[in-house]
Amino acid sequence: MVSRLGRAANAFAPGCVTPVSDPWSRMHVTPRPEPTVRTLIRLLLDPGPADRWSPLIARLALALVFLPAGIGKFANHDAYVTRFDRWGFPEPGTMAYLVGGLEIVCALLLLAGLAPRAVGLVIIGNMAGALVTAGRIDGGQNLWLPPVLMLISGVVVWLGAGRLRLGR
Repeated sequence: MVSRLGRAANAFAPGCVTPVSDPWSRMHVTPRPEPTVRTLIRLLLDPGPADRWSPLIARLALALVFLPAGIGKFANHDAYVTRFDRWGFPEPGTMAYLVGGLEIVCALLLLAGLAPRAVGLVIIGNMAGALVTAGRIDGGQNLWLPPVLMLISGVVVWLGAGRLRLGR
């Protein structure tokens, strides 16, 4: 069926004009369909445009913070077990390894520019956990650094990978 505006009346097309039976309104614009899980996953894995430098700088800054921090949780494991225990984590030895591994993987993915938006969300979650545990108990650097890293991660989530990345 073709509407008065010459567009095909398809109920599944976003912004499609279709006739309605209301005498006061001759035409009706159908709403856009809700995003699906597949659409959200595609967005999180999309590296974004490759013409910007600011996401590259944000990625490198995050990687330079998280790679040594993650390696430190393996190299100085006993010190981190003590910290994680003081912060109230169950199984502090295991949690130190898990958080350290997560930070290393995220840093390497950021350096490569792979799935930057998904990695940025993971880092935001990691820093939210650091803020409510280490920041609440120890204060100091653990109180101001996580929000700064969350903000930089937000730039990566919003803009993508930027220049110098693997993939498309």
